[in-house]
Amino acid sequence: MVPMAASRILIIDDDPTFRTVLRDYFQEHGLEVFEAGDAATGLQLAAEAKPDIVVSDITMPGFGSGLDALKCLRDSPATRSLPVIILSGSIGGPKLNTLAEPGRTWVLRKPPDWAELIKTVKSAIGVR
Repeated sequence: MVPMAASRILIIDDDPTFRTVLRDYFQEHGLEVFEAGDAATGLQLAAEAKPDIVVSDITMPGFGSGLDALKCLRDSPATRSLPVIILSGSIGGPKLNTLAEPGRTWVLRKPPDWAELIKTVKSAIGVR
């Protein structure tokens, strides 16, 4: 088991207020947090910061959505096995269901149930 304090999380969300709420929440739980406001920056940070898990919004303006980021993460050997939690106002959809992989990708409703979110993060990175 990995201690929470040693774990790194990357948040990808275009809403700075929601990113701040997520950042503060994860920091309160002992995670080191990295943030990106779009998919392209998030992919760059995923390669550089080497997080233990990614939490991404599904809908973002500009270059790339959360689905595009997920596909790129899965296509890269360096990030292929990285756990990803997708936050979505509407759960499911054919494209998301195609990319979601049990044990590596979780889809949670946005705004999240906070207890479910931290439980999912801990489970994904192997923390009790």
